[in-house]
Amino acid sequence: MKYDVILVRYGELSLKAPYVRNSFESKLVANIRNALAFHSITSTINRGRGRMYVRTAAISQSLNILSRTFGVTSFSPALETEANLDCIGVVAQNIASNNLSKDTSFALRVTRTGNHPFSSQDVAIRIGDVLQRKTHATVNLNVPDVTIFIEIRNDNAYLFFEKIKGVSGMPLGTQGTVLAVIDDAYSLLAAWYLMHRGCNLLIFTAKETTLEEVTSFLNYWFQEPHVIIGRSLDCQGLEEIRSILTKHKCYAIVTGHALQEEPARALQEIAFLKSQLPVPVLTPLISMETKTIRKKCTEVGISL
Repeated sequence: MKYDVILVRYGELSLKAPYVRNSFESKLVANIRNALAFHSITSTINRGRGRMYVRTAAISQSLNILSRTFGVTSFSPALETEANLDCIGVVAQNIASNNLSKDTSFALRVTRTGNHPFSSQDVAIRIGDVLQRKTHATVNLNVPDVTIFIEIRNDNAYLFFEKIKGVSGMPLGTQGTVLAVIDDAYSLLAAWYLMHRGCNLLIFTAKETTLEEVTSFLNYWFQEPHVIIGRSLDCQGLEEIRSILTKHKCYAIVTGHALQEEPARALQEIAFLKSQLPVPVLTPLISMETKTIRKKCTEVGISL
């Protein structure tokens, strides 16, 4: 099916104060546009309350990119039409023609924003009747074979079959810069959690062998790869890190310490870093079990 637009949803951004929300939404739009452009995809992106609308000729290619864009909670390739019952009925028949038959069941899920001379229930009744007469499919509101979503927003209506889960979080670049000390897969996952919260990363590693892997991972998540090859975390290495923190205005440092394997050593190293560095030491894996960490590494594309 040839879709017209991708509806992009975002979560906690809408809870921010108006000025902050506008700033974060603008950053998310820029991030989506840049990620698509990185893959040579031309797009037009419009903003609405609680939604963004991505229009491009490369809908299918764009879906994978949106799934890796921080700040996106879910998205749906959709068909767009006017917000009146006749137009919605025509589009509903078109999308149902290849998906419904007398042997299938369906349900309509209707939401509505704005002022209209009809309710969501009116839409469900009218369009449901149209589809039954057209396809002879049955209505099953509990476990339908096919679910058709109708989202009416002011002057337009959008019809689609699925809500694809996004990575969520905050738009990359909205929360300042964090120095990530990378020496293994766990520390790279810890850095990912900071990206997930909107932080730009400055990578510090003492292992040149990890450079290619780290760069590839950052590119996959649309993070500009700024990598510094330095010493290990001995006294000279810490002096180098203190200089980097100041020069690049990093407000925190993140490490991959976890307690499951060597808790005494991890706590000792964390305490030492906190005593030596002028910024907070963040350890997002500290409370996770090893199996959870390893599973998450696989999910986000980190080789173990």
